[in-house]
Amino acid sequence: MVILRTFYYTFIVILYLGMSQMLLAQKSLVKVNLAGVLSGVYSGQYEQVISKHISIGLTGGYLLTSFKEPIDTFEAKESERGYVVIPEVRYYLSKYENAPQSLFVGANVAYQKYEYTYDIPVDTLQTSGQITSLRFGALFGNQWILGKHFAVELYLNPAFVSSRVSGLLETRNPARYEAPQGISLRQTRIGVGIGFAF
Repeated sequence: MVILRTFYYTFIVILYLGMSQMLLAQKSLVKVNLAGVLSGVYSGQYEQVISKHISIGLTGGYLLTSFKEPIDTFEAKESERGYVVIPEVRYYLSKYENAPQSLFVGANVAYQKYEYTYDIPVDTLQTSGQITSLRFGALFGNQWILGKHFAVELYLNPAFVSSRVSGLLETRNPARYEAPQGISLRQTRIGVGIGFAF
């Protein structure tokens, strides 16, 4: 919670300083990530330009997935529910266009906490627990402002992940759930966002 509070207060201070000095036409964007829906993450982002080439953003999302796994004559149920908070900073690379459009690079930190449950009804076997993770990521992408207000973005977000597991997930052997750790292709987020610039 201390880390989360630090991110929150840092974001508020930077946002206040940025809003006091911006002179650009399109300073703010509100977006949703369409690609996240495919993996069960429903998220929205607010992005604020603070200089000619730099913006900051804050993403909030809710994780909701549910799967059924056929086993003989019955089905095992697997589900995940939780939330994610992602502060980020971007640097737009174009010499000819101001932020928030053009190619960009950036960095973000994602704090994620969710509940995982695996249930087999016939033998009362249930594995459940909480996973808390931090992702330290890099951003590579492009954002376009079409017309005056319509925003479209594409990006890749590889990351290093550190996770902590609690509950039966921690004690059951062999572990039913493998918490994400380190760097892997599986931990790379893909963003396809649309939104409104103003």
